[in-house]
Amino acid sequence: MTKSVTYNDFSIGKDKRKNPSVSEANRLLELKNAFVTTGKSLRKRPGSVKITDLETGTKGLFAANGKLNTFYEDGSITHSNSLCVANLVDHGSVTTPVKTTHSMDVVDGFPYVVIEYDNGDIKHHYLDGSSPTRITDTNCPNTKSMVKLAEKVFSVGPANQGVVRYSATANPRDWTTASDAGFIATNRFQQGNEDPEALGEFKKSLVVFHVNGAQLWTVDPDPKLFVRQQGIPGASTRYHGSIAPLSSDLFFLSDSGIRSISELQLTESLSDFDVGSPIDEDVKALLPPAEEPISLFYHKEGEFWCAIGSTVFMFKLSKAAQISAWSEYRYPFNIDAMTELDGDLYLRSGDTVYRVDENVHTDDGIPIDSVIQLPYTDTKKPGVNKQYTGMDAVVSGTVQVSFQYDPNDPTLETEAQDMTGDTRVGGLTPIEVGTTNISPLIRHTADEDFELAALQLYYETLGIG
Repeated sequence: MTKSVTYNDFSIGKDKRKNPSVSEANRLLELKNAFVTTGKSLRKRPGSVKITDLETGTKGLFAANGKLNTFYEDGSITHSNSLCVANLVDHGSVTTPVKTTHSMDVVDGFPYVVIEYDNGDIKHHYLDGSSPTRITDTNCPNTKSMVKLAEKVFSVGPANQGVVRYSATANPRDWTTASDAGFIATNRFQQGNEDPEALGEFKKSLVVFHVNGAQLWTVDPDPKLFVRQQGIPGASTRYHGSIAPLSSDLFFLSDSGIRSISELQLTESLSDFDVGSPIDEDVKALLPPAEEPISLFYHKEGEFWCAIGSTVFMFKLSKAAQISAWSEYRYPFNIDAMTELDGDLYLRSGDTVYRVDENVHTDDGIPIDSVIQLPYTDTKKPGVNKQYTGMDAVVSGTVQVSFQYDPNDPTLETEAQDMTGDTRVGGLTPIEVGTTNISPLIRHTADEDFELAALQLYYETLGIG
């Protein structure tokens, strides 16, 4: 008697924690260049459109005051694209090009940006119209990681001091005024005299990351009201650019993978949560990266993006739809900077700026190779041979479907067959695979929208293999 198995709930996304032979149907072995929708189907990721090639000499990409801001050190640069504005951030002592941008925020309506130069120097700049733009207060630490909180700017202190420094209230140029600007000696609460590595914000509190844990601080315009709330053992990162919020959590990249700080609503306690464990294997394969990983919260779509070179790990969370799913996006270019402006996400690679566009299905003409691999199924009859005789699919676009049939040898794969639309209204597509376990693979490269809503396999039970 012919039986069937149906895949139509992909809510967990990519999850490689379990052995492929025992993983549930909604935990995907591969989800490349596709994502889980709120309807729990799988859809091709948005493409990207080149909007401009920037004039040479600038670095960074930061949305502020309705523009995409870039930064340069010497001379005069004007971008021909009116959406982009180049900002002079002179070093002050030598002429040396901007190497990269680190932390950025808007403080009282003006960009505050941390610049690293080719000679290795790091300087803080406040683009409020004053000259020079750089912070000249000698107590400004001029380190990579900064965060705006409680009307102050906080930054990790210089090396070997074990402190976090902060500016005066409503004055990011003042890091000296007594009883207003100053420092937090976070090393007093760590083992040894350890320097802070990075800063973040969690529920209006300051998170200070050390190499072996984090600290949570209540901060206020009045430093007398600063209070250390608690430590968070195990929450550590060396990648300050990877810290970004999602919903009420704070995500960051650790040496173990992507993690988060999350408040457990029932116990009101804090924990270091291994939200990224489903993709640990893939993330750790890219560490340590050649360049600083960068992350952001894509407000329009409610997504966390972490870019490491040309790879983006995207986490989609929808409590209403009960979706918490990872995807892996591969781009044909390295991502040097990301920013969101007026609901659009922009990517910078070298001197080229791209806009992510859900209505585009290539990366500026380069095909997007979407790959989905479902886990091996034994139809709850392990060790029993089945003869798979046909399949149906509900898809938009035309996909190629093939099968791996030996968990011990993933190189064994059937020839791919095209499937278009809702094939259930016609005759089923014949296949001929005899195996105990089967893993479907779906590929799509065409310049068109693609969505997989369901895949159904038909089989007959043969007996013990």
